[in-house]
Amino acid sequence: MGSAKIQKDFASLFFTRKYSLKMGFIDAIKALFSAKEPIETIDLPFSRIDVFISQNADKLRTTEQRAQKFKESLENKFKKIKFLLEQLKNAEPSSNISASKLVVVGESIRDNFYKTATNTLASMPEGIQDFYIKSDDIFKVLNLDTRKASILLTVFKDEMNEFSKALVELKKELDVFKKFVKKDLAVITKHDKLMGILDISKECKADISKAKDELSKVKSELDFYESKRENINKKLEDLKKSKQAPDVIKLDEEAKKIESKKDAIAHEIDTKFADIKRALKKFKYLVEQGDYEADKRTIREYLKSPSKAFFTDYKLNILNVLEELKKALNDLDFDDKQKQTISEQLNSLTEEYFKKKQKEHNYHNSLLQENYSQKTQILTPLVFKEKALERELETLARNLNQVSEDFEKKQKALNNYQEKLTNQHQKLSKLVTDVTGLPVRVTD
Repeated sequence: MGSAKIQKDFASLFFTRKYSLKMGFIDAIKALFSAKEPIETIDLPFSRIDVFISQNADKLRTTEQRAQKFKESLENKFKKIKFLLEQLKNAEPSSNISASKLVVVGESIRDNFYKTATNTLASMPEGIQDFYIKSDDIFKVLNLDTRKASILLTVFKDEMNEFSKALVELKKELDVFKKFVKKDLAVITKHDKLMGILDISKECKADISKAKDELSKVKSELDFYESKRENINKKLEDLKKSKQAPDVIKLDEEAKKIESKKDAIAHEIDTKFADIKRALKKFKYLVEQGDYEADKRTIREYLKSPSKAFFTDYKLNILNVLEELKKALNDLDFDDKQKQTISEQLNSLTEEYFKKKQKEHNYHNSLLQENYSQKTQILTPLVFKEKALERELETLARNLNQVSEDFEKKQKALNNYQEKLTNQHQKLSKLVTDVTGLPVRVTD
């Protein structure tokens, strides 16, 4: 602290009424240099709250002690009031009272007052806070209006004097008690509230612990399913690679070559029939007119797709059609040169030619069948495994979805508990600060 600041602070202390009148010079200096620095906020672990309060709640203990003294003092004063009420009930009118009518009125007022007052005192609340709330109503019952009090003082002078003194003492005590409640008793209320929130917080921490355990179990289950899914996907990838093994690739290449040869036969047949297509169409018309007999269905199929018709014409019905076409060639609308060309094409489409092409086609089909059989032997076990893994993956996906939803719910519940606990900690921090007078921040 700089010398200029010391001089300034000292001057402000010394020349104030508070210090200049009540302190000497030396005391003022001591007060200046013993001024306390602001207390830093204390991080208080949740588990230490009870101990911390018991060690630092001097204000609470002092208030509780004062509250107990008030309670005992007020109980004694009310006992005295009750005792004086009994005396008043049994009292005889004062000897100097001659008016019998006044006595009758006084006794009636006394009896009613006694009944009302004793009933009120019999149901008097025990708790200080409840008593504070109802104290005014209780006192109003005990404090008679002026007219009634005046009559009772006249009729029962000695007893009412004693009762009035006790009532005055009670009023003074109640006034002090009210000031105490307004100013200091809140610390007890806050302590009670603190204990309530502390219990809620403990339950909340228990809920959080339980929620974490449940979440941990679900997380383990989730990790298990995730790991299993990765394992199945890896197996599926390995199966896909197995389908591309050298043996399978070789068989696929051979199958392509065989298919290519089959395509060549089909192309050759299509080309052959393309050369006689016009003649076949004209012949179809003659057949439909009834000029010639031939299988109409065979003619239609070969006109539509010669190679496809040939590969299913196992009895070679086309040979009869072509023979009839040769006979009808002169009746078709072609010149001699065209007829010569058509005739040459028809002569090349012999039974021997067709049987040779059938044999070649059947041979290639048998090679494809053998190829397929060999590939099936390799792939079938893999396909079965693949299907089984895919089914397992579907089941796993459903389980994983359910566990994921459960995980999200439990995570949300945990977040809610943690948010609730954070709010409780904030409330506890304020209440502990109020109860102990020390700045506190409650932590986990």
